[in-house]
Amino acid sequence: MIRKKGDGPGVMLSGFICETAGWLQITPEQRERINKRRAEAGLCPLPADYDSSCEYFEYGKNRDGWWDSDKMIKQTDFVISIFEELYPGYQAVFLFDWSSGHAKYADDALNANRMNVGIGGKQPKMHDTWWKDAGGDNHTQTMVFKENETPFAACVGQAKGMKQVLQERGKYREGMTADGWKSVLVTGEDGRQERKRVRFPELDMTLILSNEPDFKAEKSQLQLFIEARGHVCDFLPKYHCELSAIESKWGRSKFFLRMFCEYNMKSMLELIPVSLGLEPLPPDPKYGPANLYGSFSASPLRFTRKLFRKSRDFMRSYQAGGRGKKEERAVFKAHRRPAPSEFGDSAALVVAALAARQAPAAASAADAAPEAPPPATAGRGGRVRRPRVPMSL
Repeated sequence: MIRKKGDGPGVMLSGFICETAGWLQITPEQRERINKRRAEAGLCPLPADYDSSCEYFEYGKNRDGWWDSDKMIKQTDFVISIFEELYPGYQAVFLFDWSSGHAKYADDALNANRMNVGIGGKQPKMHDTWWKDAGGDNHTQTMVFKENETPFAACVGQAKGMKQVLQERGKYREGMTADGWKSVLVTGEDGRQERKRVRFPELDMTLILSNEPDFKAEKSQLQLFIEARGHVCDFLPKYHCELSAIESKWGRSKFFLRMFCEYNMKSMLELIPVSLGLEPLPPDPKYGPANLYGSFSASPLRFTRKLFRKSRDFMRSYQAGGRGKKEERAVFKAHRRPAPSEFGDSAALVVAALAARQAPAAASAADAAPEAPPPATAGRGGRVRRPRVPMSL
């Protein structure tokens, strides 16, 4: 009998799968070559037991801690090195969901929600940026006062704040507040006046600054790291885990564990690699029913490719305006889903989100992935573009 998940100790998993190879796995010889190159680049070596693109640890205050953005970037760093060893000269396309660990911004990132109205105080010192005037010309703007900025000599080294930034861009209006709320006199039906708080979007500093092109173009810390390493990072539409192949991989792994685990930590740690296809299914007859579900057979790579094809089927269906039973189930059974009032027309929202994305490898890869990556192809403008391999997290 499958028990319900309880509040006891657990294991956190984080990993990357590739349609070409499934989990990225390396031999000790390959790890040695990777560490040699990382040492030359001044990077820390891969741990001695690091042999795949999947990590797991016992989470908790008195165990291995909690998963956060720093751990995510460290794992991505290791996975990129593994990918470059397995596919030299190729470019990986990383597809992420919108978890907090993936979407975290750098400490100096442009973020109006973290700014004060005035100068200085407890607000981060953000990096220099640019803004575009009505004529379409770009202007450089510092977010921290410099020595040559007069008459603010006494403010050198302090963050400017939203009011000063908007004034320099010519977009400040009298009466603006941090959130656009103001106390005004309102006349009721009986002619009596009373003071109420009313929000004016045109006087909302945070809203106006957040919609500036440079603030909207700010990238997450993870995306900046991946692009600095020469690869591509993209994010799937929110609340639609059916578009991510690895989510089905996690779901099937949990199903296997809840069916065959003896509900203790030792048994679970032994079966996790089997549930993920990293190790073969034990010959014990009790695991026979697992093969009925196809994901724990002798070919876990075939199952992984099936998951990628299924995700692309959803993408194509949404892009074509589909809203059948399969799409309805995916929309309303997705984890991390919004409240019903936030859905609106979910199919239309997903189509719009997909149209705004530019992850060509994820949507246009062939249904049957080859055993080895395809050869290099010429990109736009006659340039030779590094061939891309889609990754899912």
